[in-house]
Amino acid sequence: MYKIRIRALVSTQKLHQDLDSMGLLRAPAVGNPRVAILLQEWIGERPSEGKDATRALTQGLLDKGFQIVTLPSTIKPDDDAVDIARGLSRGQAELIISGLARAQSLGYEKKLGGMSSYRAAISFRVIEVGSGQILTTVSEAASGLEGTPDIAGGKALGKAGELAVNDLASLPEELSKRSLVTIKVNGLTSFEKLSALQKGLATLAGVKDLYLRSFIQSSGEANLELHIDGISPQDVADQSVKIGGSGWSIYQVEGRVIQLSASPAGR
Repeated sequence: MYKIRIRALVSTQKLHQDLDSMGLLRAPAVGNPRVAILLQEWIGERPSEGKDATRALTQGLLDKGFQIVTLPSTIKPDDDAVDIARGLSRGQAELIISGLARAQSLGYEKKLGGMSSYRAAISFRVIEVGSGQILTTVSEAASGLEGTPDIAGGKALGKAGELAVNDLASLPEELSKRSLVTIKVNGLTSFEKLSALQKGLATLAGVKDLYLRSFIQSSGEANLELHIDGISPQDVADQSVKIGGSGWSIYQVEGRVIQLSASPAGR
């Protein structure tokens, strides 16, 4: 039996190319985003056990092609949703819906022969995982009339949730048009190569503006921001590698953050 220790410099370029060709470095399609729902629900002054608004939101979003995911049990609905979004990876979810739904009695029981009439209001934010950016806010209201307060309140919450789903119908399309993209490049050996990337991206259809945020020549690291319209971050990554030429590869595309390697060693 022989034991050998080898110290070697291993190129990851081919590995990156193989993984990218299999789609393993690509971000999930924005047309089918994964959503986590963190909604507090109340009927009067008591938490709603039926979670009717959450159930209505869940079913409505599923019907529209969204995926609903469950976050770790350590995360609570009353935790700061922006902090939660910033702390998660996009492998867990792309979006978080966080807010409040409350149903209140209208006090018409005597006029309605003992029937309970409730009015529910739902209000939530849609937050992007990773950036913590608030993409949109939604507010809706609906009423419910039933024989008991709990059933009437639950019915109102469910109707409010159904209405809120309609306000999110265009969200996948809006996500595909999100404008700000960050490119992080490692392994740049000269400012000339960075300049060539900037010039190439500036002429790319769909790139509106380009900003160089930082370049550390000693380590070969550069950070750029692009404003895009009508193209996806994956398209930008693919074009960047073509502009860079031999030795360039995509390390990762996660949301609107692109990581590129400008050297065969993947550094």
